[in-house]
Amino acid sequence: MKRPMGNSVCSNCQKSKAALSCGICLSTICKYCAKFLEEETLSYMPAIPPELSHTVYCEGCYHEKVAGPLADYNQDLESAKEILVFFKNQGKETRLIKRLEDPIQVENCLDHQDVVMRLAFLTLKAGYNGMVDIVISSEKVRTGNYQTLKWKGVGIPARIRADKLLRDKSLEQTPN
Repeated sequence: MKRPMGNSVCSNCQKSKAALSCGICLSTICKYCAKFLEEETLSYMPAIPPELSHTVYCEGCYHEKVAGPLADYNQDLESAKEILVFFKNQGKETRLIKRLEDPIQVENCLDHQDVVMRLAFLTLKAGYNGMVDIVISSEKVRTGNYQTLKWKGVGIPARIRADKLLRDKSLEQTPN
């Protein structure tokens, strides 16, 4: 958050011309003392807490309120890469897996991989280790002379025991 130029002094290093202010405590800080958090850093999180919704933080607020949840988010993002993913056409492998939960749906994603990662992240946050019956689709969006794709997907979270998965020898070329 920028402040109007004036005789602002950085609350951290006491230098003049502090043009930024902390999003939480609103203290004036210079760009060298400020900690920045990009808007797309927490893009996989379904609901961003109010203290993480700012882009500029002072050192104290960053370490006190942002660093811990950001580290947890990054750890969850790495763990989401380990989620077992089965698409709708992989019925031979998933026919013995129970589908007890309601489907999870994501929309307005950038590409196919983004849809899978968002579904995996939401599956992890729901407490499951796998996702079955994933269906991903795209739709063309025209804006003037430009055309892009808007991706969406749906899948069912499930608890999967990897040792009990049915292994199909014909699918060794495309393992999960």
